[in-house]
Amino acid sequence: MSFLPDRHASILDSTAVVSDTSANQVAWASIASDAWRPQPGPQTNDKKSPPAKIANEGRAISDDVLYIHQLELDLVHTGGLASQDLTPNERYLGRDSQALLDGRPSILIHDVSQSGAFAQESFLTGRPSPIASQIGVDTHLNNFGVTRDANGVEHFLFTDVDKTSPDLRNEIDLEKTAVSVLEHAQRSGRSTQDQQKLVGDLTSSYLAEIRRLAATGQQPPAALTAQEATGAIQQAMEETQRSNVSHQETRDRTPASSSSETSNVSDQTRAAIANSLSEYVQQPGMSSKVAYPIQIVHAVQEKSSSGSSFGMTNYRISLASKEPGGAPVEVELKEVVPAPGSSDPGNMHSADAANVVANAQYFDGSTSPVLGHAQVNGHSYLVRPNEANTPKVSFDKLSFADQESYVQNVGVVLARMHARNADDLRNITTWAAGKDAVIQQNLERFAADYENHLQALSATLRDSR
Repeated sequence: MSFLPDRHASILDSTAVVSDTSANQVAWASIASDAWRPQPGPQTNDKKSPPAKIANEGRAISDDVLYIHQLELDLVHTGGLASQDLTPNERYLGRDSQALLDGRPSILIHDVSQSGAFAQESFLTGRPSPIASQIGVDTHLNNFGVTRDANGVEHFLFTDVDKTSPDLRNEIDLEKTAVSVLEHAQRSGRSTQDQQKLVGDLTSSYLAEIRRLAATGQQPPAALTAQEATGAIQQAMEETQRSNVSHQETRDRTPASSSSETSNVSDQTRAAIANSLSEYVQQPGMSSKVAYPIQIVHAVQEKSSSGSSFGMTNYRISLASKEPGGAPVEVELKEVVPAPGSSDPGNMHSADAANVVANAQYFDGSTSPVLGHAQVNGHSYLVRPNEANTPKVSFDKLSFADQESYVQNVGVVLARMHARNADDLRNITTWAAGKDAVIQQNLERFAADYENHLQALSATLRDSR
C-alpha cells in the first residue's frame, strides 16, 4: 500500500519559505552545542522568494507513520497503554487531522526537528527562533480556557501544562496554535481568506504583546484576568462573576467525562489515592474546603478515549467537605505522559507530575489553579480541581468577530508564556525585530502546509486499518 494516497499527492506543492539555507545549517549546529542565541542575520521581506520544497511528501508520511507506531509501542512497553488499546488508539489518531494534532504532540516536534520534513519551513524568520526556558508544546485551541486560582478568581490561560518542555524553540508554540486555529476555522465553515486572517490575528497579537513587555520591562503571569481579556471570553467570565451561585453548590457530583470505560476503584487504590492527596488538600484554596483526614466519598476509575491521554487511566474523586453537610469537593487525577520534547517521549517511566506543577507555577504564578501531584500504583498523576461551572467558550460556535478576539487573547497568553524569563524575552524580541510581515507570511504557509500533511497522514492511518 502506498503511504500517500493519490488524492493527497499535491500536499506540499505550495510550500514556500523565506529562508537562508546556509544560515540555517550553522544555526542547527549551534543549537546542537546548546550555544545558540539570536545573532544579527540577513533581513528579507521578499514575498516573491521561490518556493522551498521540504523533503519528499511520501517519505514524510511514511516517516511519521513509523514514528507513531514506535511511539505507541514504547507507551505499551513502559506501562502507559494496554496492548489491547494499541489498535483503537491508532484508529482514533486516524480519525482526522485534529485528533493527530491534539492527540500526539510529539509528532509536530518530530516533524520540525533538525531531520524532520518541516525543519526548514518551521523557521519563521528564515532562521531558528531562540531556545526557550520552557514552552507549552500542546498549545492547540482546546487547551486554552478559564480556570480559578486558590482564591476563586477566574483567569483565561493555557490549561494543559502537562506537556510543557524546556530547550525548544519558541516558534513551535506559535506553529502548533496556528495549525489548530486553521483546523477550527475550517470546522466552523470559514473561507480561506478568513482562515488566514485568524492566523494573522494570532501572529499580530503575539508580536505586539512581546514588544509591549519588552518596552515596559514587565513579566506578568501568562494568565489574563477578566479585565484584560476581550470579546466572548471576557463576557463569559463577567457573567459568572455576576452570578451569586456558589460553584460548590452547583458542582456536578459526577462530572462529564471523555472516557469510554469507567469502573469503581478498589479499596487498596482508594487508600493509595487518599495517602497521595494528603499534601494536596492542605494547600491554600483546598484546606478550607476539604475535610482532613481525607474521606473519599466516591471514586471512579476511567480510561480516557480522546486527546493525548487516550488509553491512560484517570480518576475522578469526590472528597468529603470540611463543612458539615457540604457538597463533596471534586478533584481529578490525570495520568501524565512524558514531555513531548524529551529524548524519549514514549517512556512512561520518565513522566513526572511534580514537573507539571512546577511548570504551571512558572507560567502563571499565583493565578494558577490549585494543582498537585500524586503517585498511584507506580504511575504519576496530576491532581487538579474538577470545577463544573467555569465559563466554557466554544470557538467553533462563535461569530467571526468573536473568533478574532479569541485568537488575539490566545496570542497574548502565548507571548506572556514566552516572556516569563527575562533572557527569553530579550532573545525573542531580537529574533522578531522588524520581521512581522515575514513571520506572519511564513506562519500562514506553515499552518496550511502542515494541516494538509496531517490530513494526508490521517487518511494513511485510516487506510492502513
